[in-house]
Amino acid sequence: MAQKLPESSGSVVGFHIPKIMEKSDYAELTPELESIVAEFGHVELLCDMRDFRWEKASAWGADLAFGKEFHGKITKMAIVGDSLPDEALAVLAKPFYAREVKYFSDPADAWDWLRADAG
Repeated sequence: MAQKLPESSGSVVGFHIPKIMEKSDYAELTPELESIVAEFGHVELLCDMRDFRWEKASAWGADLAFGKEFHGKITKMAIVGDSLPDEALAVLAKPFYAREVKYFSDPADAWDWLRADAG
């Protein structure tokens, strides 16, 4: 299950992404982001991908719908990881999920980047 991180505040929100992403994870993420966008008009999103390994095929449709709904509303997306595949996810994510995407190995740096100019 995707878990909201306690460092989240205002338009800046972070989630720990599970080892295996499922359709139900998007059902949890979507209302949270919709609420933030309704209040602030945009969201800065941190995805802690250090445990992530793959996404179930049954989640692919929800993943595409998530990207379609939020691409223009996620101003910054920080991918936190600890491997080359995680870094590659940041490159792949930009056209589908956010206006700007960066990879970080240190979560503190990711939070700092997201909070810069957030509001």
